[in-house]
Amino acid sequence: MIFLSHCANANEFKLVIYTDHFSPYNFKNDNDQLVGINLDIVKDICTIIAITCEFKLLPWKRAYSLVQKDPHSGIVSIAKNTEREPLFNWIWPLARVKLSFISSKLISKLYQFH
Repeated sequence: MIFLSHCANANEFKLVIYTDHFSPYNFKNDNDQLVGINLDIVKDICTIIAITCEFKLLPWKRAYSLVQKDPHSGIVSIAKNTEREPLFNWIWPLARVKLSFISSKLISKLYQFH
């Protein structure tokens, strides 16, 4: 999901887009470049709508805090939930991800003894 903290005229500002390491969606490659599936989509959108976008990879907590303070910012790869929904102008989902916690059978057996 991508969202913008506030709406503004595209010709008036540089949009700072924060993200964290969430491979393969957004991460730094071996050449220290920000890449990933979601970043490719957002970079293309910035080009199509002719706005300057600066991407910054930060730890999640810092990125989440900064995007709430900067009206010319957005964040890539954020989960939408009831707590966050009223805080931002949500644009559209970039990907749908189902996350699971998996453990080996050995770990499961160890927990049976507790």
